[in-house]
Amino acid sequence: MTEERSATQGSAAVLAHADLGGRLALRDEEAIREIRDLIPTVRKTVQRRKLHLNKWFKATVAAGLAALILAGSVVIFPSLYLGFIPDETMVSLGERYASGLAPEEHRCTGESGLSVLVQKSDEFGRLRDTPYPLKVWVVNSTVKNAFATAGGHVVLFRGLIDESENPSELIGVLAHEIGHVVEQHPEQSLVRSVGVTAIVQVLALSVGIHPDIVSGAASLAQMQYSRDAEREADAFAANLLKETGFDPMGLATILGKLTGRNVPLDDQNEAEQADAKSDAASDDERSILRDISIMFATHPDTDERVRNIRELSEGYSPGTNSM
Repeated sequence: MTEERSATQGSAAVLAHADLGGRLALRDEEAIREIRDLIPTVRKTVQRRKLHLNKWFKATVAAGLAALILAGSVVIFPSLYLGFIPDETMVSLGERYASGLAPEEHRCTGESGLSVLVQKSDEFGRLRDTPYPLKVWVVNSTVKNAFATAGGHVVLFRGLIDESENPSELIGVLAHEIGHVVEQHPEQSLVRSVGVTAIVQVLALSVGIHPDIVSGAASLAQMQYSRDAEREADAFAANLLKETGFDPMGLATILGKLTGRNVPLDDQNEAEQADAKSDAASDDERSILRDISIMFATHPDTDERVRNIRELSEGYSPGTNSM
């Protein structure tokens, strides 16, 4: 048998039912009528609130989609947004970045070597319309590297200069980095990183995807853009070197040195090296390792770059240059 208890207060009673729980019972007919009259108003209020929440939800979704589309366009077409950033801002950002990696106390200031690089950069800048005046930095470090930053800054490390055995190798690297400046790759990378950050934040906040997952996917996409930029800079350098009388294959050989590869200078040597490699690993093993390394690399495969440079070098004839 179900037990029911009640507590009465005036014209209202609170009933406690073992199965149904608590409920309020009214005995005042006038109070009942008043409550019934209020029900439509209450329903309308609830409906208005639901409609308001629905509009708010739709507006939030629309704003999120718009933000994703805008951020996606920044990632895919960063060059469209470069015009919104003043040149002096880009120059300042690039200088601060370069200064962080090349502190003033570690810079080479000797006129003899630096003047040659500056002279060549000025010459290349006149031959190719650079978006910013070029500024060459040389860092007194054994690091074998070079890079370009936003605003026309080109940084070379002494270790790379020491590694160069002939002018075509060193000037090849210089031309490659100037290629990044002309194509505005550092600026595009800077703008693209803003778009990637926005996408990560929108997806993390609105969809609930973990930021690390989004960041990882974005990093892989960025690597592809980086590889494309390296190919463009290689092509720019090869054409410029050929035009100014430097051997474009100098860029290929210095790339091989920096990556620990013996760069073949012609197709026959390349075929001989390929035969030697086949004795050390199977085709499947090489293919798998190569695919993995390319996927997670910011630069194209060295063999690919050498082949591309060699193709662009066709028609090169040794000329005179000032080095």
